Amino acid sequence: MDATTPESSHGSEAAADALPPPSIVQFLPNPNACTQEMTNVIKLMYDQPCPSYTKIPAETRQRWFEKWALHFIWDAGHDLAIRKIFDYRMGRRLQQMLDDVHHDRDKRKHWLRAEVKKDLFAHWENNAGFKHQRLTNRANRALERSLKYTGGSATFLKTKAWLICSSFNISKSLDHEATLAETFKYTHTLKENKMRFVD
Repeated sequence: MDATTPESSHGSEAAADALPPPSIVQFLPNPNACTQEMTNVIKLMYDQPCPSYTKIPAETRQRWFEKWALHFIWDAGHDLAIRKIFDYRMGRRLQQMLDDVHHDRDKRKHWLRAEVKKDLFAHWENNAGFKHQRLTNRANRALERSLKYTGGSATFLKTKAWLICSSFNISKSLDHEATLAETFKYTHTLKENKMRFVD
């Protein structure tokens, strides 16, 4: 080996005609790149009529992860955490895409093969569990009364933390940190009458 040829970092010399590696995008600074790659993986590899990410076979989910991981690098110590984040976000993204197909909001369905689309629509129309969930959700959205939980989409403990940190918190009026019972009362009473529970 002459002095002008650099040594490979992997211990072997690369072939002169080898293809360049795929472009690599950093993991943390750009979450949109992660989601875009997930979308690309779904469009490229979704070939079974699975109505949710958890119904996809584990081997297929592993192949999806490996395909997605080609575009990112991270320390090996973070493998488990990255995989958990991937599974969560991939499940959410797939659900969004399938929901768009189901409600005819995805005008560019060319990524979905015709037979897969047909099987998905059959599932959505004939599956008793799916129909029950859809009807329950529709009835809940149509309720005129306030919901039992008045804190919006925030979790109970996030609301408790907000009550402690916010300038509009109840802790100031109580002269102590809000207890779980006080947080429960705050999130389950009407906004116009804090003495009346929603249900």
